[in-house]
Amino acid sequence: MHAKTLSHKKNHIPKISYDISSLVLLFFVLAVIGWFWEVFLFWLQSGSFAKRGILSGPWLPIYGTGGLAMLLLLKPLFDRPVLTFFSAMTLSSILEYATSCWMEYQWGNRWWDYSSYSFNLNGRICLIGALLFGMAGMVLIYGFAPRILRFFLRIPRQLRIFLCAFLLLLFSLDCVSSYFHPNMGRGITTYLSVNSDCNDP
Repeated sequence: MHAKTLSHKKNHIPKISYDISSLVLLFFVLAVIGWFWEVFLFWLQSGSFAKRGILSGPWLPIYGTGGLAMLLLLKPLFDRPVLTFFSAMTLSSILEYATSCWMEYQWGNRWWDYSSYSFNLNGRICLIGALLFGMAGMVLIYGFAPRILRFFLRIPRQLRIFLCAFLLLLFSLDCVSSYFHPNMGRGITTYLSVNSDCNDP
């Protein structure tokens, strides 16, 4: 009976087809969702609109990168949800810290700062943020990703490839342009790196 129960649980572990074009589309879906999420949070806090992120387009690649990293790197843990949750927390925190440090090193500014939050590390990551990313990772892994990736696979292959090529072209142009002219200003880079833990360039 116990063996049957375990077998039944394993059958409910998400089985995702890692088609490259579908993963590229998922990257952009998550990046756009992340952008709208941060714009919404800033609007709740300040009552005004701010185009979040370093890029010009409505996407935050850290969300897409983090989501794909969870799906690809944590796949062996999917049958252990508790371990998956804490691994998603850890993975997202490492990515967020490294990204913050690299962006400040590269452009001398911060695009987010958690210094006012409890249990933060150099203002780059914080416990509440890690918990939220952990929960978001669980929703992504066990709910959102399996469904949307199966939906992407129903799209004709040539159309998927065209969409990927088009989005990657726009994204690449945005990255090149934003490297020289990053998105900055009120509600975007209002954080001064007074006590930076990164080395100066």
